[in-house]
Amino acid sequence: MKKIKFFSVVFLINSLLFISCETFEQKKLTLPSVFSNHMVLQQKAQVSIWGKASKDQQVEIKGSWGSKVVTTANSEGNWKASLETPSFGGPFELNIISDKQNIIFSDVMIGEVWLASGQSNMEWNINQSADGRGIDNKNEYISANYPEIRMFNLPQDLSGKYLKNSKWLILNPENIEKMLEI
Repeated sequence: MKKIKFFSVVFLINSLLFISCETFEQKKLTLPSVFSNHMVLQQKAQVSIWGKASKDQQVEIKGSWGSKVVTTANSEGNWKASLETPSFGGPFELNIISDKQNIIFSDVMIGEVWLASGQSNMEWNINQSADGRGIDNKNEYISANYPEIRMFNLPQDLSGKYLKNSKWLILNPENIEKMLEI
């Protein structure tokens, strides 16, 4: 009888801990890595923004340029909304607000977003072209400094390591060097 009571108490405590940990995890507001400081959002568009929150939790998305939208997380905690963007400009802030959390992305630019993909040579970085092959004026590119141009690099990555840790970077020599290390 004592073993059953002890087992019941341990089971009850473990169950409560599991439930409280699960509840805590679900309340965390998260977004994928494609949303970060220094990001660029497409101008004059309805831009999709998505993430996770507690189920049925209301999420407000506000751009400092004046657009705002409110959505609600579904039963699995997923939410998605479309936010209107103005003509090019910035820097702006983007606020994602839930019950007791506020994620602020700063230095957000509005402009043209270009995606580049294709053949295997798209994976080459600037250091892989040498002896006049590949990229002309290689040193000009490595020393480029254009603070209004941003880059988001996502190399082939089956492990998901880079995907989870990728973020938007300002085009400058220091960040180009980081890209060369990937």
